[in-house]
Amino acid sequence: MKVDLLDLSVKWDILNIVFANSHSSLILNSITKIQTNKCTANISLLLNIKIRMKCDEIKIAYEGNNWVKHNEMNISNNYFFEHRVFDDIYDKQGSYEVKINTQKLYMNETNHGQYLVKYYFENNKKVLTNINGIDVSLIKQNEGLRIHTPETDFFILNQNYFNNTIKMDKTGS
Repeated sequence: MKVDLLDLSVKWDILNIVFANSHSSLILNSITKIQTNKCTANISLLLNIKIRMKCDEIKIAYEGNNWVKHNEMNISNNYFFEHRVFDDIYDKQGSYEVKINTQKLYMNETNHGQYLVKYYFENNKKVLTNINGIDVSLIKQNEGLRIHTPETDFFILNQNYFNNTIKMDKTGS
C-alpha cells in the first residue's frame, strides 16, 4: 500500500475484506468477501468529501438472496434490513460523494465487465446511486429498505415487519 499525503491518494495491489458472518439474517451477512486488485483512491476535500476509486478488478462473494413477489414488489424472504446499519453508514459517509470505476466486476466468480458506480446521500433516508448510467435509489422506510430501479422495486424488509405482515398475508390470518 502506498499513501501520498500531498496527492491525497492511496494505492494498493490487493486488498481483501473478509466478513465474519454470524448466522443472523441481517442483509450484510449475505456478503462473505470483497477483494480489490490494483486500485487507486483519490480524495477531494473541497466543499464536500469526494472519493474516487479506480480498480482493475473487484470481486464480491455473497450468498444468494431469495426474492418473492408480493403484489408488485419483489421482497427478500431470507435477509432482512436493520435501520441502525443505514444510520451508521449515513453517520460516517453522509456528506461523501463516492465514485467507483472497475474494469472487471466479479459477482460470485462471474465477470460482469466494466462497472461505474456513483453514490451519495441525498438525506438521512435516501441514497442516490448511478450504476453504469442507470439510476437506483435506496430509500429507508419504516418497513425496511426499498430499492427502486427503472424496471422494478425491491424491498428488504425489517424482520419484524416481514414476520407480522408478509407471513400473515400468505396464511390469510
